Amino acid sequence: THTDATTTASNGLAIKSTSGFVDVEDVRFTGFDLGTATTPTRITLADSGAHVTVTGDTSLSGTLTAIGGLTSLAAASLSGDITMTGNTAALTHTDATTTASNGLAIK
Repeated sequence: THTDATTTASNGLAIKSTSGFVDVEDVRFTGFDLGTATTPTRITLADSGAHVTVTGDTSLSGTLTAIGGLTSLAAASLSGDITMTGNTAALTHTDATTTASNGLAIK
């Protein structure tokens, strides 16, 4: 138990390992990586670039909102509807190789 007698927002509890990881319950912290004892790198945090990187399959329930716009998505498998709102909306495909056999298929 950690108690802050002054109850100021800048006070807190710091746990640091100078020689490895820190386990809290079933969660392992190693530098910027969060995971488990068997898979220590499931989520990686960063101060720049991709601020959160998830390794492995990820499941999300509810609504995902990209604040400021989604600029990159390597792959996605969706079930359900895709809703686009606003006065204009676009679904754009660009083939950088300009190969005639490449294209966009909507089935």
